[in-house]
Amino acid sequence: MNAWEALRGEKGQIVIGLARVHIDAVTARMDGLAAGSYAHLWVRDTGAGMDASVLKKIFEPFSTTQSPGQGTGLGLSVVHKIVASHHGSISVDSQVGAGSTFHIHLPAISPTPVLPPPPEPPPEPPPLEEAAHSEYVVYLDDDETAMLLMVRILEKAGYRCSGFLDAAKVLALLQDKSLRVDVLITDYNMPVLSGLEVAREVACIRPGLPIAICSGLVTDELLEEAQRLGVLAVIEKEDTFHEIVPQLARLLTTAKRPRP
Repeated sequence: MNAWEALRGEKGQIVIGLARVHIDAVTARMDGLAAGSYAHLWVRDTGAGMDASVLKKIFEPFSTTQSPGQGTGLGLSVVHKIVASHHGSISVDSQVGAGSTFHIHLPAISPTPVLPPPPEPPPEPPPLEEAAHSEYVVYLDDDETAMLLMVRILEKAGYRCSGFLDAAKVLALLQDKSLRVDVLITDYNMPVLSGLEVAREVACIRPGLPIAICSGLVTDELLEEAQRLGVLAVIEKEDTFHEIVPQLARLLTTAKRPRP
């Protein structure tokens, strides 16, 4: 997406490549990696490119070259965290007017021999403690990529989850009292209705429904207003992809506790 935006609507070229490479001990030490075999993924564009001042802070949170309202500057920061958590590295080569190339190196796994499968035992019902969660989560975010990724993470963790881009559709869904909804997670910075305004509306429609808000910038004012509205959690958006599952578990536990 960044490569496409760098073309600024003009004709250009985007190249995505993947190759297996070996990194020696000297190079690995310079890049903060372990020597060995890596998958090298690169994305190259012939767009506007970046100068040294932009490159210096390209992976910092909220660093963006886009106009106000067109991006949070969290994308590359999140990518950097994901790559680092997989013991890899990310770097960029860029020149103003000549485009950019992002390089990602991730440890490669040697293929294992395919062995014939052992005879399957008779199927047994899974133990209750291993069964999938029954809770239904509604996730709201005007960023489609973030919404789809978050729904995938929650579903992989065993929750039933629906994602929405439009606050009005979420409010309409919650009007149906026959539908069980256990948790609402909403982005804060959205057009039309902010996350706090959504929480205020939901409190009228479904009093007591556990609500969490994700925000790229958590301020004291946001925390105070969220607490006043009964929001149970405010999550830093930069950490959402790593924190959402444990945060959701804590949220559900808190919601089930009897109030004094």
